[in-house]
Amino acid sequence: MIHFKRSSFLRCLLLIFIIVTLSSCLEVKQTININKDGSGDATLEVAVQQEWASQLIPKLKSDSPKGWNIIEEKKREGKHIIVFGRKFKDVSELNDDEARYTFFSERKGFLKKSYVLEIKQLKSSDMPFPYEVTIKMPGSIDETSGNKISSNEAKWNLQGLRRGTKLTVKSSALALLDFASLKEAFNTSFNKVFYREAIVFLRDGNLWVMDSDGKNQRQLTRGGVREFSVSKNGKIVFSNPKTLVSRTDEGAEIFKVEDLDLYILDISTGSLQKLTNDNRSRSGVISPDGTKIVFEKADWNDPDYGCCGKGTWLFNIKDKSEKELLKVVPIYNKPSWVNEAEWFADSKFLWSLDGKKLSFVRKFGKEVPLCTYLVEIDKPKSVIQIGKGLGDAIVPHDIHTEKLLFGVSKENYGMDLYIYSMRSGKFSLLQKDAGTGRFSPNGRRIAFTGAKFSVESYAYVIADLYVIDDNESDKAKIYSGEPWNLSWSSDGKKILFQQYNRNIKNEEIWIIGFNGSNLKKIADNASSPEWTSIPRITFVTPEIAKIIILAVIAVAGILFAFGMVLIARKAVKAAIPKLPKKESKQKGIFCSQCGKENAANANFCTGCGQKLK
Repeated sequence: MIHFKRSSFLRCLLLIFIIVTLSSCLEVKQTININKDGSGDATLEVAVQQEWASQLIPKLKSDSPKGWNIIEEKKREGKHIIVFGRKFKDVSELNDDEARYTFFSERKGFLKKSYVLEIKQLKSSDMPFPYEVTIKMPGSIDETSGNKISSNEAKWNLQGLRRGTKLTVKSSALALLDFASLKEAFNTSFNKVFYREAIVFLRDGNLWVMDSDGKNQRQLTRGGVREFSVSKNGKIVFSNPKTLVSRTDEGAEIFKVEDLDLYILDISTGSLQKLTNDNRSRSGVISPDGTKIVFEKADWNDPDYGCCGKGTWLFNIKDKSEKELLKVVPIYNKPSWVNEAEWFADSKFLWSLDGKKLSFVRKFGKEVPLCTYLVEIDKPKSVIQIGKGLGDAIVPHDIHTEKLLFGVSKENYGMDLYIYSMRSGKFSLLQKDAGTGRFSPNGRRIAFTGAKFSVESYAYVIADLYVIDDNESDKAKIYSGEPWNLSWSSDGKKILFQQYNRNIKNEEIWIIGFNGSNLKKIADNASSPEWTSIPRITFVTPEIAKIIILAVIAVAGILFAFGMVLIARKAVKAAIPKLPKKESKQKGIFCSQCGKENAANANFCTGCGQKLK
């Protein structure tokens, strides 16, 4: 549970315990303070018997890990106390080989939000000394598996904690509706009204589409489509290459590719466009919003680019422009054994959900391991290599906005799945002996397949479908079989997968709920299923419809505010009591002869009898 390397700091603590155990126990107290966004700070307080401090404190300081700093050092009750501290942007940065942290928040009513922290013990604790952990949560604690010591604090003693134990704490607090929540609610409602979910798949080398229940299956293309990519709004990018093979006099095969270009198909309108005309573009992957395409470009005749690759390019669908995103730096010239029709330096492109980041695999030659890279679209020079040293080949599977899920190959085609955090730059093992995996749209769940070793083929084969809920928490097997090509529905409630029926020797597409419910076969002789959404209306684009709706909402809001002002004015007027009007006193008439004041309606002066004017 101590978030330091066991080989150094924990071993040092155990050594201190052995030395001082005859006189007094070593004491360790850890406090983690979590904010509403998952950020926070952590402190670790280690108390050592004073008589051993001069010998052991220097060792303790030298073994302090990277990221933790000494923030305080003091003496109290015959003990030397040293306090380490660190800050984190996400609580998952505290993950290590001892424990895994998960924190998330969600709406709880109209003006309330709930916060959940879960700490899963990955190994049994071998700490023979008291180890206290105190968690400070945002808001007030509703329930916890530990001891509630205040309205927002819970405490555990980790001494002798067993593997698999979970420390959980849930809290809640008032939360006003912010712009992000309103935007998410509006987009969710808008998508349900203006879009309907559909499934794109391959059958006999052609693109097909069907409804989410498998009905209304119809063919979209005629030709040998090998690979395709689908946006979230019903746009498909694919290539239709034709590979010609001839032989030299010595019998060597020569590959030539024709029509190696990118096409885009809009499912809602049926329009088909050819985007490139250079016979060098393939493996196009469209961004989630359907506005950009990243693809490989090959150069068959240029020896300066090793292995036929000429970098990664970006195509803008709106203005039909393309630009070089990443240039391949060759290690050596193209070897003679390279299959020119299939060999490219960059491949397996994956967009993040926000369309700002891109991951890909780069390979320069047979003797050079595959490596996974991450790049920001707006910052092409920000390329970073991840997963270095994890294995001979790293194959990414899915990228969320803040996390990357990828597999590290092992011998006999086996693979382990890892999670890479873009915030912390760290990785954690998700599953040993796995096949493939995909994030749910909100990143809350991960669906992945296991793998088992087959004695017959002496290799690992895909086995069973699992879902990990709440960001790498409980793992549940929801299907037994050999599923692959996983794809989540937009609401994160259903999973598509492909499976080979060995009895009839046919590929099938199945659908299942994330909790294992409603299993159903929806297509035969079909493969590579992917979810997408099709606009329900065609006379106006969804973008324009959204602008119209927002304008109506804005006008309605202004009218509502104006009406409330009028009502308030009337209410204020009604609340103020009316004062009686003062009668105006008419001035009298003064006599010009004697000067006496007479009534205003008098004709003669009452003093001298003079007629008044």
